[in-house]
Amino acid sequence: MHKQNNFTLTMYIYFCWKNAQEVRNQNTNRNSHNVIDTWKKPSPGRFKCNVDASFPTTLNKVCFGPCIRDAEGNFVIARTAWTTPLLDVDMGEAMGLLAALQWVKVLNMVHMDFETDSKVVADSIYGNEGVSDFMTIINDCRHLLSTDLVNSDVKFIRRQANGVAHSLTTPH
Repeated sequence: MHKQNNFTLTMYIYFCWKNAQEVRNQNTNRNSHNVIDTWKKPSPGRFKCNVDASFPTTLNKVCFGPCIRDAEGNFVIARTAWTTPLLDVDMGEAMGLLAALQWVKVLNMVHMDFETDSKVVADSIYGNEGVSDFMTIINDCRHLLSTDLVNSDVKFIRRQANGVAHSLTTPH
C-alpha cells in the first residue's frame, strides 16, 4: 500500500510539473512582444533545483516545493513538505531552501544549481551577516553549501521563471 501511495504522489507531482510547463508555454506565446523571464536549463553535467514556499494562512503552515530537472530540462524528481506554524515570508523561504539543500544532500546530487524567487534569501547566502533566527537558517544553508554541496550554488530568479516550484507549494 505504501508503494502505491508514493507512486500516486509522484504521478501527481509530475502532472503538476507538466501543467506548469503548458501554462508557461501559453503565457510565453501570448506575451511574445513583452520581455519576460523564463526558466533556463543548467549547464551540461549539472542539475537545477527550483525552490519555492507558499504561506496558506487558513492552514497555518508553510509549504515547500523543490523540483529538480536535468541538463536537458527534463523532470527528475520533486517533493513537497510543510511546517507549522505559519512563518514570515523571509523565514519560510529560507526554511524551504534549507529543506531543499538537505534533501539534495541525501540524494547525493552534488552538482546542483539552486534557484529561489526570494531575493532576500539568495542575497543573504553570499552576503549579509547578523544574528537572528533568519540568519541561523541562512548559516545552516551556508554550512551545507561549503561542506557537502561545494559544487552547488544559489541564485535569485524572478517568480515567472519559478512556476513549477511555485505550483508544487500551492494547496489544491
